[in-house]
Amino acid sequence: MRFWASVGSHLPGYAADRAYIAGMDGIPWRGRNRLDDGILSLDRNTHESGCLVIPWRSSSGIGALSTGSLMERERPYHLAVELARGTLNRVLDDLGEFEQAGFRASGELEGAIAEARGAFIRAASSRGTPEEVTECAASSIESSLACVDRLCDERIGALIAFRRKQSPRLPTLLAGSLARRPPAPHEGAFLAAFNAASVPVVWRDLEADAGRIDWAELDQRVAWCERAGLRVCMGPLVQFDRATVPDWLYLWEDDFDQLVGCVGDFIRAVVSRYAGRVHVWQAIGRINVGGELALIEEHRLGLAVASLQSVRKEDPRTPAVIGLDQPWGEYLASEPHDLSPFHFADALSRSDLGLSGIGIEINLPYWPDGTYPRDPLDVGRHLDRWGTLGLPLLVSLVSPSSDGADPRSWRRHCGVIADPGRTTPESQRDLVARLVTLLIAKPAVHAVVWNQTTDAIPHDFPHGGLWDAEDCPKPILETLADIRRELLAY
Repeated sequence: MRFWASVGSHLPGYAADRAYIAGMDGIPWRGRNRLDDGILSLDRNTHESGCLVIPWRSSSGIGALSTGSLMERERPYHLAVELARGTLNRVLDDLGEFEQAGFRASGELEGAIAEARGAFIRAASSRGTPEEVTECAASSIESSLACVDRLCDERIGALIAFRRKQSPRLPTLLAGSLARRPPAPHEGAFLAAFNAASVPVVWRDLEADAGRIDWAELDQRVAWCERAGLRVCMGPLVQFDRATVPDWLYLWEDDFDQLVGCVGDFIRAVVSRYAGRVHVWQAIGRINVGGELALIEEHRLGLAVASLQSVRKEDPRTPAVIGLDQPWGEYLASEPHDLSPFHFADALSRSDLGLSGIGIEINLPYWPDGTYPRDPLDVGRHLDRWGTLGLPLLVSLVSPSSDGADPRSWRRHCGVIADPGRTTPESQRDLVARLVTLLIAKPAVHAVVWNQTTDAIPHDFPHGGLWDAEDCPKPILETLADIRRELLAY
């Protein structure tokens, strides 16, 4: 598929490399991209119609935009016009679903959509130079993105109002990750923001030497949660990241049966120790993506099954979930996988293993290892698709407060998809306030987890904490407390 892509500053320099074609189900096809003389070509091993997804720079920052479904043809499509068409169609489709559900758009939103439609008609019918057409299309995109924000706010408001008619206070769990026991000055702010705690289990720290588990620090965190009256979501019990895999486990990387045995032994030890004190188990995390161990997809599925069986053997009653990363599957465009994140979850949900829910991680806008910058309307639509699995969702979030270097992040290769200087504590607060409220509005989402509490200790994603590197609170912390106070039952 080919696009005329000489669109000036609207495309970041890396956009061509990170573009991909997705099917109607939103799943990327693996392919090769090249940009020659202003023509962006995306080669795939299929001739099916698809949607282009690519980073685009607008006045509000860089975001992933999508065209509508396009058939392959020899003549290049005009990139800006097709992105304008796709963005407007997304607004109109969501508005249609909104109204079919019995809600009514405001007059202001209807007026904004009329303006966006007019801007697209001018772009699509322009007889000017390609550069002039680009600017018309960019104006249409700006108008449609303004509608996205307004429509998202109205949908969130309507959904929450509808749910609050049934119950004035919503039962959703809002959890903060507890990688350490909060220092005394932080305890009040943590308890004001969250009604639950996500207690990660770092296998590398607990069992540095095979067969010898040091429970002391994990015991302290669980005991603190109990004293504070917090519900406890424990896990991932196992995760194959560099910061979590014990050194001795690499000895069994090529012996799958032995690896499964080690995973099962560790999980059973943890569950037997804390059964009755934990409200949700996350048996394994990020099992669908690459980690430190070279695992084929069949083995990943096998480990997911084995981890869940190990939990169920020691605790058959407490809900248990499996954690998956990068739910849009952007990595599929460049890595060989047979299963998308959704199909991975679908395969597990169809097995009779006692799976209680699906955990999904949305770490945005990080790359690699994270999620492209997605607007809340895109997030909402994607969550609706995951909701079709018929299982409760536990959604983990991280978003940055800076795009600078972060020496305490172990993901040294991971950056923020944003223009320099656009990522601030205030932008983190504004993005997350809308996203968390959207997640709480979704009935399928039973728990929302902020997956990184502080930047002051070694951590996962750059600048993703609620406290900064000096252990000072960020504005997002107060916003989360406001959301909990206004909406949640606990």
